[in-house]
Amino acid sequence: AKYYGAHVTAIVSTRNTETAAALGADEVIDYKENENCLGEMNEKFDVVVAANGSRSIFEYKAVLKSDHGRYLCCGGSLSQIFASILLGGVMTLWSGKDGQSFGNVYSTGIREDMEFVAELMVNGKIKAVVDKSRFGLDTAVDAFEYILSGKAVGRVVIEVVSEQQK
Repeated sequence: AKYYGAHVTAIVSTRNTETAAALGADEVIDYKENENCLGEMNEKFDVVVAANGSRSIFEYKAVLKSDHGRYLCCGGSLSQIFASILLGGVMTLWSGKDGQSFGNVYSTGIREDMEFVAELMVNGKIKAVVDKSRFGLDTAVDAFEYILSGKAVGRVVIEVVSEQQK
């Protein structure tokens, strides 16, 4: 979003405030300090990307602009993902032609898109956040448990070839 010049507000936990700021968020809100931060927002947003949250789709709906506001779910809790899948289409229809829309983001793996993202990364336009933990293929289950624990910051690496085999 920052690459395209958007004003970015990140709502994160206390331990991720510095990371969000370092990635370029214009505003960083710590939801641990205020559990009702969405309910108290005066600002309305063009786009809400729900990546790791557990808020309901209705809480996000309340902070979207009424005309063309867009909610995109690209992760989060199972209840959040299922609500987006099951309710998103109905809520979009209910909002009307010029109203809000609700949907999910899926990676299609289109080569041109991947090359574009790789070029942005090589040129320093965007940054990847990779967790400091590394797992071998033999401990892949541990890696998934670590991800589900909520302790991971960024992507978790599972090495298919160990350092000893290189």
